[in-house]
Amino acid sequence: MPKLPFRHVLALALVVQVASDDYGRAFTLGIDVDRVDELPVMLHQDFSFEIPRGIHATDWVSHHYPFAFSLPVDFYDVGLHSVIVGDEDSDVAHVPFIVQMVTLDEH
Repeated sequence: MPKLPFRHVLALALVVQVASDDYGRAFTLGIDVDRVDELPVMLHQDFSFEIPRGIHATDWVSHHYPFAFSLPVDFYDVGLHSVIVGDEDSDVAHVPFIVQMVTLDEH
């Protein structure tokens, strides 16, 4: 980040595997962007999706479906942060990243 606070758009791509038994069922995942300490979650967004029945996929095979997001996040501090994707029961994915100050020389 060149300065703080700083708004940055994080790009997030998910590939979700859905069994054919679960077509027509609504799913909800939560996406949290967080600083790794005891501070409150910086950003929370719920993501709901459903794979419709009758999409002409092989009934006995699980299929993968891609989704992409752009999440504008306001960063207020340097250090270890993370993106956590999960449902009501557990975390599905956890991606740590570091926010640091970088000054770019214009020459």
